[in-house]
Amino acid sequence: MIDKIKKYAPVLFIIAVVGLIVLLIWDMGWDTLSDRDKLTAYIGQFGMWAPFVFIGIQTLQVIAAPIPGNITGLVGGALFGMIWGSVYNSLSVILGSMFMFWLGNKYGMAAVNKFVKPETVEKYLPKMNGRKARGFLLGLFLVPFVPDDAICLLAGITDLTFLTFLGYVIIGRIPSCIITNAMGAGIYSGSTLTIAVFAVIYYVIVFTIYSNFDKIKSHFIKKNPMEE
Repeated sequence: MIDKIKKYAPVLFIIAVVGLIVLLIWDMGWDTLSDRDKLTAYIGQFGMWAPFVFIGIQTLQVIAAPIPGNITGLVGGALFGMIWGSVYNSLSVILGSMFMFWLGNKYGMAAVNKFVKPETVEKYLPKMNGRKARGFLLGLFLVPFVPDDAICLLAGITDLTFLTFLGYVIIGRIPSCIITNAMGAGIYSGSTLTIAVFAVIYYVIVFTIYSNFDKIKSHFIKKNPMEE
């Protein structure tokens, strides 16, 4: 019985995620999910439970690509402000990223084949193994329009450890979460200066990380002759 559960766990997970997304869209409507103002109003109506609803939606966004992360990230800043919006956004991204990593690490190619398109696997996976390839992974997190959910899942079947991957998520994904949150707070406060300042800060962060890339990697990668 246990073996059967393990065998079909990825399928059951897919069904659960799809079910949650369908329920979410059914409850709020796709136009709400893709509209910044409507989504803000929808989450805001939950009052003291709004942070939990937001974290749930934002975490699902990491797991399920169809949910527009650029919208949900801005909503966090609009609803919860600079500090708590950044905390909730960052926590959601960490939870979603680490879950996808765990899923890949636990079920391997069985999960990858069900979640990721073959062309995506062929494009990224060969470059994601070994010590040098880890820099490639961190670089992917800093580049926009990359399928982060698929990258996290693929990372789970590489030789990366849980803590090393967590470090990459914090360095590569959290800065963009904070900046997106700040831009959301700026949009809803009507402050174009805030938006401009944090957009500049984001690109400064990206440039700084790239400029000090070797030093950053040294803190997360232990030298291993077998990986050279």
